[in-house]
Amino acid sequence: MKYVLWGIVGLVVLTAVAGGAVYYWTTHAKVDFSNPQVAGNFKESFNTNCVTRAQKRASQGGVTLSGEQLDRLDQACSCARDGIITALAKRTPMTVVEIADAMRADPELNGIIQACSTKFGIENPL
Repeated sequence: MKYVLWGIVGLVVLTAVAGGAVYYWTTHAKVDFSNPQVAGNFKESFNTNCVTRAQKRASQGGVTLSGEQLDRLDQACSCARDGIITALAKRTPMTVVEIADAMRADPELNGIIQACSTKFGIENPL
């Protein structure tokens, strides 16, 4: 019984440390999009996240996207991704929280997203 208790305590401590590390990284670590490695990592994950988010929003509204719509969505996400990377590379490094806020409210980034959405004939995917 003593070993089970120590195992549970150890798991709780590891979870707390991991949670603290994630919190610290998202609120303090700076992300610099002028760094090619950072931009490359963002490029790799952006489209998947963008398409998944749009599909989830569509399904919540009772809509299933066709293959053609998914293709246009992927093209719009690629267009937005490239513009966003270019815009963020011109800025000072930001934390993950600041980037998330900018993606929601920054007029320049929202303009890029809207222009790409319009270009490929879809609603704003983000």
